[in-house]
Amino acid sequence: MQKVGNVLVIDHYVQTPQQLVEDVRSMREATGADIVLGEYGAPIPDIHGDLSSSEQAKLIEDNLKAIAGERSYVRGINYWTALGGSTRIFDDIKEPRDAVSVLTTYYTPLKVTGKVTDTIGTPINHATINIAPYGAINTDALGRFQALTTPDELQATIEKDGYKRQKADLEIGEDGQINVRVALEPQKRGVLYRLKLWFSNVLGLLT
Repeated sequence: MQKVGNVLVIDHYVQTPQQLVEDVRSMREATGADIVLGEYGAPIPDIHGDLSSSEQAKLIEDNLKAIAGERSYVRGINYWTALGGSTRIFDDIKEPRDAVSVLTTYYTPLKVTGKVTDTIGTPINHATINIAPYGAINTDALGRFQALTTPDELQATIEKDGYKRQKADLEIGEDGQINVRVALEPQKRGVLYRLKLWFSNVLGLLT
Protein backbone atom coordinates (compact mmCIF):
# COMPACT_ATOMS: atom_id res chain seq x y z
CA MET A 1 0.00 0.00 0.00
CA GLN A 2 1.39 3.38 -1.03
CA LYS A 3 -0.12 6.86 -1.01
CA VAL A 4 1.06 9.23 -3.72
CA GLY A 5 -0.45 12.70 -3.59
CA ASN A 6 -4.11 12.04 -2.84
CA VAL A 7 -4.18 8.59 -4.47
CA LEU A 8 -3.74 5.38 -2.49
CA VAL A 9 -2.38 2.45 -4.52
CA ILE A 10 -3.04 -0.96 -3.00
CA ASP A 11 -2.45 -4.62 -3.82
CA HIS A 12 -5.48 -6.38 -2.39
CA TYR A 13 -6.74 -9.94 -2.52
CA VAL A 14 -9.81 -11.03 -0.54
CA GLN A 15 -12.30 -13.87 -0.62
CA THR A 16 -15.56 -12.12 -1.53
CA PRO A 17 -16.73 -9.04 -3.48
CA GLN A 18 -18.43 -7.79 -0.32
CA GLN A 19 -15.13 -7.88 1.59
CA LEU A 20 -13.36 -6.09 -1.26
CA VAL A 21 -15.87 -3.23 -1.19
CA GLU A 22 -15.82 -3.01 2.61
CA ASP A 23 -12.02 -2.83 2.68
CA VAL A 24 -11.83 -0.23 -0.07
CA ARG A 25 -14.46 1.92 1.64
CA SER A 26 -12.58 1.62 4.94
CA MET A 27 -9.32 2.76 3.32
CA ARG A 28 -11.13 5.66 1.68
CA GLU A 29 -12.67 6.76 4.98
CA ALA A 30 -9.36 6.42 6.84
CA THR A 31 -7.22 8.35 4.34
CA GLY A 32 -9.61 10.50 2.30
CA ALA A 33 -7.64 9.39 -0.76
CA ASP A 34 -8.82 8.09 -4.09
CA ILE A 35 -8.07 4.39 -4.56
CA VAL A 36 -6.24 2.49 -7.30
CA LEU A 37 -6.10 -1.29 -7.14
CA GLY A 38 -2.53 -1.56 -8.30
CA GLU A 39 -2.64 -5.33 -8.32
CA TYR A 40 -5.79 -7.42 -8.47
CA GLY A 41 -6.30 -10.94 -9.78
CA ALA A 42 -8.24 -14.12 -9.11
CA PRO A 43 -8.19 -16.83 -8.04
CA ILE A 44 -5.60 -17.02 -5.28
CA PRO A 45 -5.47 -20.72 -4.31
CA ASP A 46 -4.99 -20.05 -0.57
CA ILE A 47 -8.07 -17.80 -0.59
CA HIS A 48 -10.37 -19.10 -3.34
CA GLY A 49 -9.13 -22.62 -4.00
CA ASP A 50 -8.61 -23.97 -7.51
CA LEU A 51 -11.24 -22.59 -9.91
CA SER A 52 -12.20 -23.60 -13.42
CA SER A 53 -12.09 -21.08 -16.26
CA SER A 54 -15.82 -20.33 -15.91
CA GLU A 55 -15.60 -20.08 -12.10
CA GLN A 56 -12.68 -17.66 -12.40
CA ALA A 57 -14.66 -15.51 -14.84
CA LYS A 58 -17.68 -15.43 -12.50
CA LEU A 59 -15.56 -14.41 -9.50
CA ILE A 60 -13.84 -11.63 -11.46
CA GLU A 61 -17.17 -10.40 -12.80
CA ASP A 62 -18.71 -10.29 -9.32
CA ASN A 63 -15.71 -8.35 -7.99
CA LEU A 64 -15.72 -5.84 -10.85
CA LYS A 65 -19.46 -5.35 -10.61
CA ALA A 66 -19.15 -4.66 -6.88
CA ILE A 67 -16.22 -2.24 -7.20
CA ALA A 68 -17.87 -0.41 -10.10
CA GLY A 69 -20.37 0.99 -7.60
CA GLU A 70 -17.47 2.78 -5.88
CA ARG A 71 -16.36 4.53 -9.08
CA SER A 72 -16.54 8.00 -7.53
CA TYR A 73 -13.22 7.36 -5.79
CA VAL A 74 -11.84 4.11 -7.27
CA ARG A 75 -9.75 5.51 -10.10
CA GLY A 76 -8.25 2.39 -11.63
CA ILE A 77 -7.73 -1.36 -11.49
CA ASN A 78 -4.65 -3.16 -12.76
CA TYR A 79 -5.32 -6.84 -13.45
CA TRP A 80 -2.50 -9.24 -12.60
CA THR A 81 -1.67 -11.27 -14.62
CA ALA A 82 -2.12 -12.22 -18.27
CA LEU A 83 0.16 -15.26 -18.39
CA GLY A 84 1.36 -17.72 -15.78
CA GLY A 85 0.11 -18.29 -12.26
CA SER A 86 -3.35 -18.99 -10.90
CA THR A 87 -4.75 -15.60 -11.96
CA ARG A 88 -3.74 -15.97 -15.63
CA ILE A 89 -6.35 -15.11 -18.26
CA PHE A 90 -4.56 -16.87 -21.12
CA ASP A 91 -3.63 -20.54 -21.00
CA ASP A 92 -0.24 -22.05 -21.76
CA ILE A 93 -0.78 -21.87 -25.53
CA LYS A 94 -2.02 -18.28 -25.18
CA GLU A 95 -5.67 -19.10 -25.80
CA PRO A 96 -8.01 -16.73 -23.92
CA ARG A 97 -9.80 -18.06 -20.85
CA ASP A 98 -13.40 -17.07 -20.05
CA ALA A 99 -12.22 -14.15 -17.90
CA VAL A 100 -10.93 -12.28 -20.96
CA SER A 101 -14.44 -11.42 -22.15
CA VAL A 102 -15.40 -10.25 -18.65
CA LEU A 103 -12.38 -7.97 -18.37
CA THR A 104 -12.94 -6.64 -21.90
CA THR A 105 -16.53 -5.73 -21.00
CA TYR A 106 -15.52 -3.77 -17.90
CA TYR A 107 -12.40 -2.14 -19.32
CA THR A 108 -14.28 -0.91 -22.42
CA PRO A 109 -17.75 0.02 -21.09
CA LEU A 110 -20.53 1.42 -23.24
CA LYS A 111 -21.11 5.17 -23.10
CA VAL A 112 -24.66 6.32 -22.42
CA THR A 113 -25.77 9.87 -23.20
CA GLY A 114 -29.26 11.21 -22.77
CA LYS A 115 -31.70 13.90 -21.77
CA VAL A 116 -34.53 13.97 -19.27
CA THR A 117 -37.50 16.31 -19.70
CA ASP A 118 -41.07 16.52 -18.48
CA THR A 119 -43.91 15.54 -20.81
CA ILE A 120 -44.03 19.10 -22.15
CA GLY A 121 -40.37 19.03 -23.09
CA THR A 122 -38.94 21.18 -20.29
CA PRO A 123 -35.49 19.89 -19.17
CA ILE A 124 -35.40 18.43 -15.66
CA ASN A 125 -32.39 19.40 -13.58
CA HIS A 126 -30.92 16.98 -11.02
CA ALA A 127 -32.98 13.96 -12.05
CA THR A 128 -31.30 10.74 -10.89
CA ILE A 129 -30.39 8.07 -13.42
CA ASN A 130 -29.42 4.71 -11.99
CA ILE A 131 -27.69 2.31 -14.36
CA ALA A 132 -26.19 -0.89 -12.96
CA PRO A 133 -23.45 -1.65 -12.14
CA TYR A 134 -22.05 1.90 -12.05
CA GLY A 135 -24.60 3.47 -9.75
CA ALA A 136 -26.42 6.79 -9.92
CA ILE A 137 -25.63 10.02 -11.74
CA ASN A 138 -27.62 13.27 -12.06
CA THR A 139 -28.76 15.41 -14.95
CA ASP A 140 -27.42 18.94 -15.43
CA ALA A 141 -29.46 22.14 -15.74
CA LEU A 142 -30.34 21.22 -19.34
CA GLY A 143 -31.50 17.74 -18.38
CA ARG A 144 -28.47 16.08 -19.95
CA PHE A 145 -26.41 13.22 -18.55
CA GLN A 146 -23.55 10.90 -19.41
CA ALA A 147 -22.98 7.48 -17.89
CA LEU A 148 -21.32 4.12 -18.44
CA THR A 149 -22.78 0.63 -18.59
CA THR A 150 -22.03 -2.89 -19.77
CA PRO A 151 -23.80 -4.95 -22.46
CA ASP A 152 -25.61 -7.06 -19.85
CA GLU A 153 -27.02 -4.02 -17.99
CA LEU A 154 -29.19 -2.28 -20.55
CA GLN A 155 -31.85 -0.69 -18.41
CA ALA A 156 -31.97 2.60 -16.52
CA THR A 157 -34.22 3.85 -13.73
CA ILE A 158 -34.97 7.58 -13.76
CA GLU A 159 -36.29 9.42 -10.70
CA LYS A 160 -37.05 12.96 -9.61
CA ASP A 161 -39.07 14.25 -6.67
CA GLY A 162 -42.55 15.22 -7.87
CA TYR A 163 -42.43 12.92 -10.91
CA LYS A 164 -43.34 9.29 -11.53
CA ARG A 165 -40.38 6.95 -11.59
CA GLN A 166 -39.68 5.49 -15.01
CA LYS A 167 -37.61 2.66 -16.45
CA ALA A 168 -35.98 2.95 -19.85
CA ASP A 169 -34.43 0.27 -22.05
CA LEU A 170 -31.00 1.21 -23.38
CA GLU A 171 -30.59 0.32 -27.05
CA ILE A 172 -27.12 0.11 -28.56
CA GLY A 173 -26.93 2.15 -31.77
CA GLU A 174 -25.07 1.31 -34.96
CA ASP A 175 -22.10 3.33 -33.66
CA GLY A 176 -21.92 1.09 -30.61
CA GLN A 177 -23.09 3.86 -28.26
CA ILE A 178 -26.37 4.53 -26.49
CA ASN A 179 -28.52 7.66 -26.61
CA VAL A 180 -31.75 7.85 -24.67
CA ARG A 181 -34.44 10.49 -24.15
CA VAL A 182 -36.86 10.21 -21.26
CA ALA A 183 -40.00 12.23 -20.52
CA LEU A 184 -41.12 12.05 -16.87
CA GLU A 185 -44.76 12.53 -15.98
CA PRO A 186 -45.51 14.69 -12.92
CA GLN A 187 -47.24 12.98 -10.02
CA LYS A 188 -49.72 15.86 -9.84
CA ARG A 189 -50.74 18.01 -12.78
CA GLY A 190 -51.33 21.48 -11.38
CA VAL A 191 -53.17 24.28 -13.17
CA LEU A 192 -49.97 25.84 -14.49
CA TYR A 193 -48.72 22.52 -15.84
CA ARG A 194 -52.05 21.81 -17.57
CA LEU A 195 -51.97 25.24 -19.16
CA LYS A 196 -48.43 24.66 -20.43
CA LEU A 197 -49.44 21.25 -21.77
CA TRP A 198 -52.49 22.71 -23.54
CA PHE A 199 -50.36 25.48 -25.06
CA SER A 200 -47.76 22.95 -26.17
CA ASN A 201 -50.43 20.82 -27.83
CA VAL A 202 -51.88 23.85 -29.62
CA LEU A 203 -48.46 24.80 -30.97
CA GLY A 204 -48.02 21.22 -32.13
CA LEU A 205 -51.23 21.40 -34.13
CA LEU A 206 -50.20 24.69 -35.73
CA THR A 207 -46.79 23.45 -36.91
